[in-house]
Amino acid sequence: MKLRPIVISLAATIAPLALAAAVSASPAYPPSKVAVVRDTLHGVVVEDRYRWLEAKDAPETRAWIERENAFTDSVLGTYPGRERLRGRLGELLKVDAQGTPTERGGRYFFWRRLASEDQRSLCVRRAAGGPDEVLLDPNPLSKDHTTSMNYVDISFDGSLVAFGTRQGGEDEQTINFLDVDKKAELTDRLPRARYFALAIKPDKSGAFYAKYLKEGSRVYYHAIGSDPAGDKLLFGEGRGPEQIIDVTLSDDGKWLLATVYHGASGDQTELWF
Repeated sequence: MKLRPIVISLAATIAPLALAAAVSASPAYPPSKVAVVRDTLHGVVVEDRYRWLEAKDAPETRAWIERENAFTDSVLGTYPGRERLRGRLGELLKVDAQGTPTERGGRYFFWRRLASEDQRSLCVRRAAGGPDEVLLDPNPLSKDHTTSMNYVDISFDGSLVAFGTRQGGEDEQTINFLDVDKKAELTDRLPRARYFALAIKPDKSGAFYAKYLKEGSRVYYHAIGSDPAGDKLLFGEGRGPEQIIDVTLSDDGKWLLATVYHGASGDQTELWF
């Protein structure tokens, strides 16, 4: 009975020592440039040493990320059992998955990812008891399978779908429109940007959408078949980047609701019709 706590005590003592030895033997962390930026907030000076890393696409940021990843791999790669753990996690994660369906005009739209797939496909069931049908499959779009798709909006009759395509999990996406009956994409294409919402009109003549710009959120209207460069600005002009705007449309298409959130916490919210 006395051996058990002794064994546990030894394991608890040896494990940290082994980890400390491994860490001490690993190469030094790659250096990180320090460029101090000072902001005065409510009379308090706050220093930010690494704001330059917010420029995610800058060459020096990408180089820093590559160095950090290489260092991480050089340390973690020395630990035994990683491949066995990777294999087991792969077995547990590689399962069929499916999202909750959205009903439009008697059709059921949902995403589905089979165990053999890396990305979700966009599917439809044209009747409650009908077969599942793949509308859009992003898996062939990139060799490394980092291109993904999502439903942005579906017309009330279920014949028109707006879908977003993004690369590598980024916030920005491009938005296209798909004729569900013909399984053909329209020529309309909203350019790569951060879109918070999109609402297709009941008659499918156009769509309202909220897009985040450097200046802040803005609401536009896009007429189907027109050049997105000429989309009409409807709401949000003069509002700053700290305000986030969402848009929804009433079922009859008569009322557009713009919800304005002040900050991520939403301490103040405005409703505009």
